[in-house]
Amino acid sequence: MDPSYPKEHLSFMLEDARVPVMLIQQRLEEELLERGAEMVCLDSGWEEIVKESEEKPESTATAESLAYVIYTSGSTEKPKGVLIPHRGVSNYLSWAAQAYPSGARFGAPVHASLSFDLAVTSLLVPLMRGKCTMLAVEGTGVDALTTVLRKRPSLSLIKLTPSHLSLLGQQLTAEEAAGRAQAFVVGGRT
Repeated sequence: MDPSYPKEHLSFMLEDARVPVMLIQQRLEEELLERGAEMVCLDSGWEEIVKESEEKPESTATAESLAYVIYTSGSTEKPKGVLIPHRGVSNYLSWAAQAYPSGARFGAPVHASLSFDLAVTSLLVPLMRGKCTMLAVEGTGVDALTTVLRKRPSLSLIKLTPSHLSLLGQQLTAEEAAGRAQAFVVGGRT
């Protein structure tokens, strides 16, 4: 979930999804306390986390098990949860890992919110290939992508929307962008 969303939006998603456990950062704890979910604070809760078993948990997930829920803005202005099963994510990632070239390149930057579905490609495809993934500073979007493209000339892929591409074109010349990534993957709505 993107903590920058309006509180009403976050409350609706948490209630709708019936979230039993939330992995959070300490700075969000007070804001999310009244949501009814158990919270595990990843940046300050290590005294409790290290008490947990180190044994690999037994997975009961199947191809039809839920991998994640993504909320659309919805045409009714009420967010709508779309259920994404493991089968769908696995098939897409397997295809993307073969379809998008990587060569000896570095990996990919994740410049959009992790709650946005384009992050699935930028985050997981490089990791599947043993490449790196770079997480941009929250809230910096295309500015962070511009910085990465100027500093790192050997990226395997950049995943963006047509709107991102338009903004990127205002910040970088074609010459600056040329050769910086093996593939620019453009998809989604403008």
